Amino acid sequence: MDERTALAATALEAFETAEPRSPSWSDADRVWADRVALDAAPAQASLDAFVAVRARHALQRLGPREPALSRLQGPSLREARWTVLVVAIAIGLGLVADSLGGSQRINLLAPPMWGVLAWNAFVYLGLVVWPLVRLSRRGRAEDDRGPIVRSVAERIRRRLRVPRLGSGGSAAALQRLAALWRERSRGLATRRAEVLLHAAAAALALGLIAGLYLRGLVFDYRAGWQSTFLTPEAAHAIVSTALAPASRLSGIALPDVAAFAAMRTSRGRARLAQVGDVHSRHNPRRGHP
Repeated sequence: MDERTALAATALEAFETAEPRSPSWSDADRVWADRVALDAAPAQASLDAFVAVRARHALQRLGPREPALSRLQGPSLREARWTVLVVAIAIGLGLVADSLGGSQRINLLAPPMWGVLAWNAFVYLGLVVWPLVRLSRRGRAEDDRGPIVRSVAERIRRRLRVPRLGSGGSAAALQRLAALWRERSRGLATRRAEVLLHAAAAALALGLIAGLYLRGLVFDYRAGWQSTFLTPEAAHAIVSTALAPASRLSGIALPDVAAFAAMRTSRGRARLAQVGDVHSRHNPRRGHP
């Protein structure tokens, strides 16, 4: 059963089981839905198929009576557009991140890629830790559920514009629909959030790589490193550990400690050299009697 069909079946279940009952769905409507489903469903249809057929026909009658149901949709084009927008923004940030510094020197200790590496490490650590957290929270109260489930519940309430209990009409049915769908869609919402996070991280990394290559077509990149506190040995150990998987996959060897020490740059020395050159140009006879 796909999401849209499951949502229709859940909506019908909420209106048929809520107490007090909704005036929008009567016993006569229930009998009509049974009869139509029996006529429309195949003879050897499974229970899920029968429920899906019954819910689809029932919502054709219930939907016009309850405008709130038309606002609650399954995977809509709007959500797909938001996903595309997030991925596009991530790619754009990756493309411009390298150019924001305005430098042609890549600092191996502080390039934009380090943020991507840290983010991916955080995500994959979460994939290991989060199932353990869910096991430890199983059976707790509703308020202890994760932020993704709570955000899904809040989104459902906003779409349905759920009235308060006791306000009459279909308030109880809409409240039950929100509760049922929150429980049944929590796994799907979690998977969607994970996919979106992975897609955004991958898009950011691809944008960074594309930005480096595009700028490398017209600029000459020089790799180096700067640090006030780290020794060449410590900096080499950090970079070698972080880039070891990429080195193995690409077959590109990393420089040894001596070569890495030679790549060290000093902003202060470079600045003093520039000042000295300017001063010499303005005082060409300095040092001569």
